[in-house]
Parts: sequence; structure tokens; C-alpha cells
Amino acid sequence: QCQNTEKFTLPQLLQFYRKCQLLNMTACEEKILAAGLAKDTGTDFLLAHYAKVVKERPKQAQKIKAEIRLRKPNSAQIEWQLALLSFQSRAEKFPAIKGTFPKQGK
Repeated sequence: QCQNTEKFTLPQLLQFYRKCQLLNMTACEEKILAAGLAKDTGTDFLLAHYAKVVKERPKQAQKIKAEIRLRKPNSAQIEWQLALLSFQSRAEKFPAIKGTFPKQGK
């Protein structure tokens, strides 16, 4: 499926990209991401790219975030997605510690 990405539509590429993520097919995932970024004038593949780089390369992530905001300015949905992706990347750095919350009701 990732031999010839040019023949697929954008929704098909996005579907294949998500399947590759689930199946941990990293080489195919990267090829589809690159093809999607080249074709996509919206934000679907930019958001996927942002999710991949936000934890490891914050400067690059900021540039991607700026491009996403240029493509969909004043979008509450986009801002929510960016905030969620940023939060998820930070949450992975700090796993929850058991027993740190006070008990309720006493």
C-alpha cells in the first residue's frame, strides 16, 4: 500500500496513515505522512506531523503549529486539538504516580 502513494486520495492516505500507526509500520507511516503533507492543503496531515514532533523537536513543532493556525485561523477546534496534542506529549514525559491524590470524603 505504501509503494505508490500518488494514486490515493487524501482521505485514503489519512486512513492508511492511521492503520500504519496502529500496526507500528514506521517506514510506511513516514512515507504516507510525507505524501500527505505534500498533497494536503488542510490541516489533517499537519496535525499528524505536529503530534510526531511536539515532544522531541519543540522548535519544529512551533513552526508546524504556526502553519496550522495560518491554514485555519480562529478555529476553536484546531486550538483544542493543538492543546490536546501538547498535553499528551507532556503527559508521556511525566507518568502518573500512584497514591499522590488525597482520599475523598474524609
